[in-house]
Amino acid sequence: MNKFFDFLEKNKGVVLAVLAVLIVAVVSFGVYKLDVANDAETLVKSNTIGGITSINDQIEIKKGQTLEQNYKCDSINYKQIGFVANAVTEDAEFEVIISDGKQTQRQTFKAGQLSWGYTYLDLDDTLKTSAQKQIKMTFVIKEGCIVVSANKTVDIENSVCTVDLEEVSTNVVIDMRTLKGESGATKYIVIAIATILFLVAVLFIIKHKLLSIAGITAVILSFFVIICLFVFPPFTVPDEAAHFRSVYHVSNMIMFDFDDKQDALRMRECDYKYLMSSSNSLYHQSYVSEKGYDEVFADNTQVITTDRGYMTNKTIPHFAGGLGLSVARVVGLGPYWSFMLARIFNAALCVLMVYFAMRIIPFGKIAIAAIALLPINLHIIASCSYDAFTFGGVVLMFAYILYLMYDTKNIDWKRLLILALIIIAVVPQKVVYIGVAGLVLLIPKDKFVKPKWHFAFKCALGVIAVASILILQGANSDKVVSNTVTNSTTEGFGISYVLSHPVEMMRMLFKTIIEQGDFYVKSMISFFGWFEFQTPWFMAIPYVVVLCLAFMRKSGEPKVMGLAQRSYSLMLFGVVFLLIELLLLLDHTYSGSQIILGVQGRYFIPALPLLFLFLRNNTIELKQNFDTKLLYLLSVLNSGIFIYSCSKIV
Repeated sequence: MNKFFDFLEKNKGVVLAVLAVLIVAVVSFGVYKLDVANDAETLVKSNTIGGITSINDQIEIKKGQTLEQNYKCDSINYKQIGFVANAVTEDAEFEVIISDGKQTQRQTFKAGQLSWGYTYLDLDDTLKTSAQKQIKMTFVIKEGCIVVSANKTVDIENSVCTVDLEEVSTNVVIDMRTLKGESGATKYIVIAIATILFLVAVLFIIKHKLLSIAGITAVILSFFVIICLFVFPPFTVPDEAAHFRSVYHVSNMIMFDFDDKQDALRMRECDYKYLMSSSNSLYHQSYVSEKGYDEVFADNTQVITTDRGYMTNKTIPHFAGGLGLSVARVVGLGPYWSFMLARIFNAALCVLMVYFAMRIIPFGKIAIAAIALLPINLHIIASCSYDAFTFGGVVLMFAYILYLMYDTKNIDWKRLLILALIIIAVVPQKVVYIGVAGLVLLIPKDKFVKPKWHFAFKCALGVIAVASILILQGANSDKVVSNTVTNSTTEGFGISYVLSHPVEMMRMLFKTIIEQGDFYVKSMISFFGWFEFQTPWFMAIPYVVVLCLAFMRKSGEPKVMGLAQRSYSLMLFGVVFLLIELLLLLDHTYSGSQIILGVQGRYFIPALPLLFLFLRNNTIELKQNFDTKLLYLLSVLNSGIFIYSCSKIV
């Protein structure tokens, strides 16, 4: 017996790792038996009526008013109906009445019960089984005021939308859900087995020290990116359809097609049909955009001029995706696989940037790895979104600045040129992260080969950064000066109003932080898609603990920065935070809102390295280097997250 305990003590690391694998395997089987194999409870099919977006138009309804909307529906037994509504006043209270002409259901909502996106209500059994042909939804405002999202561009057959018996020219946006008909068990089993085998492989790599910490991270990052590619369907990443159009615009330029216009994008006809048939709902049964479009090679590659434009003309962040899409088009791949190749190229560039960032950073490699492996970040990386380039670029910029600060060699003109090129390539794409570039001011004067370069370089870099931002962001200046919500006629906040009401803005920011703080933390970890799917809180909490451990100083590492420098790093994080809040205030928040709308925790991820510099201290020092153990723990946590996600989505 003593020999057994001695064996456990000597090999406790391996034993714990094996136990973690077994736990993942047991949990996978349990989830399969209780969730995947039982397809009677998971909501997966959505039929959105009136449009997907919630910002095209809005109908304001005040106390005493009634809004009524009629819909003609297919003969499907719907289980839930969702609507997009926001409370204008804190005391808002309203009743929703659903009727199919025979049965009627009523439910009262208060301001605090409204979700950020769709707010769903479960239909009564009588309505569930009626195979509705005609649905009437009525909103009766009892207190306060609300706005209900609508879409004036969609013609709903036989639809009449009225407020107090007065017809309006918009249609209320609703989302009708039924239950899934397929369990997706095969896909789930394949992913679960692959994940378990991967954990064993990572254990083997770590045990035999086959790769550096950067190499192991790249392998783990690549694996979970691949999992995300196939777990989360096309266009389910926020704004991915718009990003895909921008990727297509870059692909056209790569293929010497320069006939695109802002509102008329050139696309293969099959890709256009694929884009228009897609849905961003994670709950869409057998995902419509894969059905009929997943052939390996396209039958028709004719290029047409569409009535859709591209979101942005930023070439650099979309170049990798555009290159992948161009390769797919040259080969003649079908729409689905062309889209996936664009995703793969985009993700590959981000993984490479993270890898090189970890190679050159003088300390904090595990901090970069922990940030990169946050589940929502993996979800974004495995997409056509330019946020993948943004994250990889910001991390690489951060790592290179620290490299220049701590390397024994002085900074010559070649290194200055590399730093300037990185900043110029990264910062103008997402201006809010200019705070990370502000770290260049911490580079000591004596690090320069010629000390007189110190001031001149930093001033020149600031001028170049501002100039490149103005050049690349000039086309978006209307968003800053406009006083309406983006893509809407709804009144919002203009920059002049913000500058003339500083006290009101500070109060609004404080209220936003108090009410949305927990959402920021959770949506920085595992709120997927358009937040239609989220993991339980207990799955997110360990990531916060891992981040805190990863941010601590380890024995043998350089001493931390001084208090003034660390405070400056915290101030830079505050700058990024305030810029994000300001941008979404101007861009997404309607006049009368009590808080800033549209801010998501994932926006703060690229700025987390600044918090790492602030939290790293000399008081708490980890005597043992357990970076590989944290990496393995992150692999186990992500395995649980994505196996759980797969059970809900497939």
